[in-house]
Amino acid sequence: MSGRGLWLRIAAALCLVTLFWATIHVDNAYPETAPASIQLTADSGQDPYRVGARVDFRVKVTCTTAGSCGVLTLTVNLDPNLAYESYSMITADQSGPTTKASVKVVASQRVVAFTIGTAAVGLGNGEYASFPISARAISIPADKLLNISASAEAAGRSAAAALVISTAAGPGPNGAGKVSVGGCTWWDADRDGRRDPAEPSAVGLKVRLNSAAGSQLDSAVTDSAGCYAFADLDAGVRYQLSFAAPKGATFTTKPDSGVGSVVAADGAVNFSAPPGGGNVVTHDATDLAGMDAGVVSYNLVLNQSLLTTGEVAAQDSIRYRLAVANTGESAALAGWRVSVVLPKQLKLVSLAGAGFSCSGSTCRATAPLAGGASAARITLTARLSAAASGAVSAVSYVRPATADVAETVPLSTVPTASTKTEATASDNDARVVVQVTATSGRLANTGADGVLTELTLGALLGAVGGGLLLTRRSRAAN
Repeated sequence: MSGRGLWLRIAAALCLVTLFWATIHVDNAYPETAPASIQLTADSGQDPYRVGARVDFRVKVTCTTAGSCGVLTLTVNLDPNLAYESYSMITADQSGPTTKASVKVVASQRVVAFTIGTAAVGLGNGEYASFPISARAISIPADKLLNISASAEAAGRSAAAALVISTAAGPGPNGAGKVSVGGCTWWDADRDGRRDPAEPSAVGLKVRLNSAAGSQLDSAVTDSAGCYAFADLDAGVRYQLSFAAPKGATFTTKPDSGVGSVVAADGAVNFSAPPGGGNVVTHDATDLAGMDAGVVSYNLVLNQSLLTTGEVAAQDSIRYRLAVANTGESAALAGWRVSVVLPKQLKLVSLAGAGFSCSGSTCRATAPLAGGASAARITLTARLSAAASGAVSAVSYVRPATADVAETVPLSTVPTASTKTEATASDNDARVVVQVTATSGRLANTGADGVLTELTLGALLGAVGGGLLLTRRSRAAN
């Protein structure tokens, strides 16, 4: 064999060795065998599926790796129509081994994560942990299916499993495929979207049951407890509820954590009827309960009065009191504002009050104003100009917070200095008219609240004129 042929044979042999080594290396880096197996099973005897119903299933993870899986992480992902409620741990049953590995759990509404074992004591070969898990139905799936998945990771490898639960519970006993819906309404005093014990029922509200297209199918009126119910809805079909608010009222639009008032500001809510149930018409036992509506009604009323007494003249200071009350059932959101509008004959000196942040001619409330409550008062101080005469009026008005809903009696137009508020339809505005007296024979106001008084002037005249008679006239208190 020539030297060239020998070198070719050696090179070919080296290529085969290199290829074999690379294949073994890849297999070791990316093993196909999962470190554990997962079983997801639904419990038998499930409650009829509806909002609030409990859904029970269990997940079992078994270490299938020789020796130990070490620390194993098991993650369970719930269907978006479910919310996690609780779990328990079963370490063994009569036919299987037990595990000594510790378990740590971190749970949220959609995800439950189990950490099994530690560096010292891991999940050994053949050992398993089984977790019965309970969740609550928070909505109805359009496809009537609940999808639950689980994955396990250990030593850089993973395994997965999936479970599909059908929510079709079958027809109710009182009608083939017929179900019911119900809820309650109340005056939401604190505007949090939840009904508190002290909040009264909204009695006599009309509720309409509409098709998904908006056509009316039925109607009801809330009873003495503020509740209603509809029966004989077709299971799994889309519907709409429409609540009619009392005059000057609207609805809570910010429910807390999805619990409580479910309607939009216009009182409407779309929903899917449950896939099955008992078709019961008692509001708290309907197949779809909790279709509630919080009613909001507030009305800010402004009163303005004069604190200064007696006659007033040009260049005098005048003090006013502005007081706001809420005559509605619900609170007015923080940020409601009181503003003043002054004519050219009055110049703003100060505007201030406890519980307000004031700047220029406007004070903004720093806290909500509860229904039936009166706010801390605002004091307005203004000074008459040197040319002031005749009737001079100070106008003020109150407005709700920018983010708030409309009042029962809203401010129709923003008043001006010449607005006669007593003639407007709104109770958000007010004015006080003062009559400025002539300045003849009267001292000008120095701005020092009467530092130069008639008594001082009398003393000066007495000293100069030797007993001249001083005729005193009353002054307006500043």
